[in-house]
Amino acid sequence: MNGFLNTILKQVVSKDVLYEPMKEMYEKYPGWLEQNQGKIDPKEFDRYVSQYGYVEEIIHTFESEGETSFDKVMKLMTEMQDCGQPPMDIVQEMAPGVAFGADGLPQLDPNLLKPGEGCTIQ
Repeated sequence: MNGFLNTILKQVVSKDVLYEPMKEMYEKYPGWLEQNQGKIDPKEFDRYVSQYGYVEEIIHTFESEGETSFDKVMKLMTEMQDCGQPPMDIVQEMAPGVAFGADGLPQLDPNLLKPGEGCTIQ
């Protein structure tokens, strides 16, 4: 079972899956930080600066080490998640039309959860 989970994690944390969204976040962060400095709590701002540093390091790791960097990227992703959710403005730009709850998690459309309706595989 452990091998199976490791395989799944390697696929999810692969450059093919993560690089483009991380690159997009990396490109949006500096402008967001500049616009919001002094507008939000300094501790929260520092948390976002730290998170941006992790995003930058993940991008650099993918670009310099490629697919051999699983353990390093996994460690950086964990540390980035310890900083909390990215700024909601950036998340909404990256996923327009997705509604987010108070916890920062995406909210599914309840109509999508109705069994059998519109499902082509039954």
